[in-house]
Amino acid sequence: SAVTAVSWHCKWERAKFSSGAATPPARDGHTATIVATKWGEVRRGDEEEGNEVEEEAMFVFGGSCGGKADAKLNDTWILRRRNDAAGEDLWVWDELSTVGSTPPARCHHVASGVGCFLIVHGGRGEPAADGTSALLSDVHVLDTELSMWTAPRVVGVAPVARAWHAACNVLVRWGGKEADIGSEKKSSPADFDGVGDDLIIVFGGGGVRGPLNDSNLLATRLRSVFGRFWGSSENASLQSDVHDHTVAVSLYSNFMSDLVAA
Repeated sequence: SAVTAVSWHCKWERAKFSSGAATPPARDGHTATIVATKWGEVRRGDEEEGNEVEEEAMFVFGGSCGGKADAKLNDTWILRRRNDAAGEDLWVWDELSTVGSTPPARCHHVASGVGCFLIVHGGRGEPAADGTSALLSDVHVLDTELSMWTAPRVVGVAPVARAWHAACNVLVRWGGKEADIGSEKKSSPADFDGVGDDLIIVFGGGGVRGPLNDSNLLATRLRSVFGRFWGSSENASLQSDVHDHTVAVSLYSNFMSDLVAA
């Protein structure tokens, strides 16, 4: 049978901002990541309950001012959509005032959104006084509900320091159960009784010796530690522990070697 081509139509528009509002300084090498900022309870069926994202926002972190100084940044800005008096979209920038262990300034890093957390890895920071490499391989977590930065305890073999790399995250579930929905069996967060984890896959980038082509996994453990994702009251008591590094342990592993071993 013949394949019918689908025609897509896109349109650029200039975003409307409130007059006189603050905007982030010009930069490059930054990240812009969608993160859930507000959760609400929603009914799933007659008896099941779960969590639903009520609001998402774009978080801009870090970057470089460019120019001869090439100063690095570690500020965090949030872009939210609001409605004006006429009911039309109005975009609002806010600089986030944070507490905790703020990451060192950097550019050309990666950032991923996991629930209400922003996870930052690597990048290019300011060179040390002795002129040693400015490339980074550290991990930092921003809790967007508490506006708190944390440097989690990380185990495993960390990838070599890098910048200009790429990353994405994927949710992996195991040990759960399936629910009968009509004639099919499907899984949903409300049905899930096992362990879930967001794996951040980091690939490539520029290292000290040149371009890289390795793949690494960062297991965040955030879904199994925090109850705010799926309404698990059993895990809710652990929320405060992540900030003193006693629970939230991240794990690095080499993606390809794990596949071979399996």
